[in-house]
Amino acid sequence: MTKAALEIKFMRIAVLPPIGKQNRYPALDLTVIHASERGAPKGRKPIEWKLITDPPVRGRSDAIEKINWYAMRWKIEMFHKILKSGCRAED
Repeated sequence: MTKAALEIKFMRIAVLPPIGKQNRYPALDLTVIHASERGAPKGRKPIEWKLITDPPVRGRSDAIEKINWYAMRWKIEMFHKILKSGCRAED
């Protein structure tokens, strides 16, 4: 398994609904997590992820947890692809 050194920043933001719908919808409290690779190998762009999440991020360990969740996305997508096409689960 290859490892990458990431610089992680995060900030809580309030996202307001469109002006005409502010009476019907509340503002959303979200966290933006920005992960960027330090020291990427030559010949390849550095990893850069910008994630927006609503579970709370209270510190660095919470931000890392959310990044790890996102990193599992490709494995989950491959699992579903195998179920659908290989195992014909939808049939």
